[in-house]
Amino acid sequence: MIFKQSVSDIFRTMALLELEFVDSYLITTRFYPDEISSIIALIGEDKGSVMITLRRSLLKKILSAIMALPEDVIDEEVQNDSIGELINMIAGGVKSRLSYSNIHFMLNIPLIIPDYNQSIIQFKNKPCVVLVYKVGDEYFALRVSLMAFARKN
Repeated sequence: MIFKQSVSDIFRTMALLELEFVDSYLITTRFYPDEISSIIALIGEDKGSVMITLRRSLLKKILSAIMALPEDVIDEEVQNDSIGELINMIAGGVKSRLSYSNIHFMLNIPLIIPDYNQSIIQFKNKPCVVLVYKVGDEYFALRVSLMAFARKN
């Protein structure tokens, strides 16, 4: 899947972290993000969203690897800014890989969700693919909902 390749590329080139793909599954109901999340809308001819959700401890580990800084100096403001950049890089990688296909979209500005007490609703009756990854002993999820993929199923 294009999304798996984009995530793998970002972690390999930017963070130099070992990333393990664990599982994927479909959901059609609302879901609740983890401690911090970022969602980016895919707009234009094809619509959808891509969302990353994870614990702050894992985000700090990832950012420490990318920025070559100790985890304890990565404050909440840096985390909030950086998770938006992370989802932007992943979605941008997907957009680049799809540039020669019949799927066309633009990336909106990422939205940061700094709290897990909110729920996210996907397109009505359209599946959302959840990709689960493991970094060290922690997990994160990438949630993908793209109308063009739903039409093909």
